[in-house]
Amino acid sequence: MTKIKLVASILFASLPTALFADAAHAQSGDQMATMLARADTNRDGAVSRSEFAAARTAMFDRLDRNNDGYVDSRDRPRLMGSRFDQAYGALLQADANGDRRISRAELRDAPAPGFDAADTDQDGVLSADEIAAIRSSR
Repeated sequence: MTKIKLVASILFASLPTALFADAAHAQSGDQMATMLARADTNRDGAVSRSEFAAARTAMFDRLDRNNDGYVDSRDRPRLMGSRFDQAYGALLQADANGDRRISRAELRDAPAPGFDAADTDQDGVLSADEIAAIRSSR
């Protein structure tokens, strides 16, 4: 596996597929780049760590269907449950206390190894070139 493909795979894991509504089956680097473009709220062509964090928070808000402040199995919808299962499975890596519930703080404070790996110059921003490398990797 090339380094770029490895980075894209890690980034994909740190951006659970429910991060954006239509990305449940995102497979290609092109689709990953599209998801990152949606996280680019200031439309400068790059995704900062804070924009990435804001996208994670928005994802949390969508997944916490019962608004109890946690994402857990009780938030699973009856329809489209497999999409939730995929996102929830990826989010469990953020479950710092092992209670199988992810709080907003746990998600906020969780490492983002995919972001870090894709940020090849380690400046805290995924540049257009770094996103393009993800686009071409899968």
